[in-house]
Amino acid sequence: RYTSINYAFWIVVFIAPAWLYGFINMKKDGPQYATLPATYLEKFVSILFYTLIVTPIVFMVGCLAMDTLLTLLPWGGYKEFSWQLNMGEFLDEFAGFNYTDMFGDWVWPLNILSIISTSSLMFFFSTIFKKHKVAKTAGVMFLLGFILLIAILASLPSIVEYFNNNPIVLEEYFYDYIDDRLLPLIYYSTIAISIVQTVVCYLWGYYRMKRMKF
Repeated sequence: RYTSINYAFWIVVFIAPAWLYGFINMKKDGPQYATLPATYLEKFVSILFYTLIVTPIVFMVGCLAMDTLLTLLPWGGYKEFSWQLNMGEFLDEFAGFNYTDMFGDWVWPLNILSIISTSSLMFFFSTIFKKHKVAKTAGVMFLLGFILLIAILASLPSIVEYFNNNPIVLEEYFYDYIDDRLLPLIYYSTIAISIVQTVVCYLWGYYRMKRMKF
């Protein structure tokens, strides 16, 4: 249940900017939106409000309402309400490690950052692409991920050769290095990249929105 809601939630958050405001650079509806009696800053704030606050809240309320209805039915596999489930155990099992112990009080701020970062990316590309905004944005993300994967795979032979020549390093230091240094490095790097990406996408998208040509 958590997994289904989680995946659906991220899909909705991802497509919300294109779904709600994908028309802002279109020839038909874009000029009407541009001439509304509001400043571009006010329009931008309203976009943030509806994509980052209203859409997630409405979606989660709808999911919880549907989940509650399915739980109240006398048949089916839903025997307890979703708020009675242990979210910490789910996160630990889903992530493959002690998620709550590692992130502690940062779990929800990190989730909020992920929501904002994901939405900012779609908002930015919605100001660039005129058609098939979601598919093209997903394609760009897939391409960037593929390039990153190639870079990682290209470095693996050197890493494997190093540990083959130095087995004691693997036995005594490598696993501790992963837990104590590598995972935290990846974790904090991801946070930094997400923040930079969010700021760049929103500022650049706002700049493009002010200078939109139809």
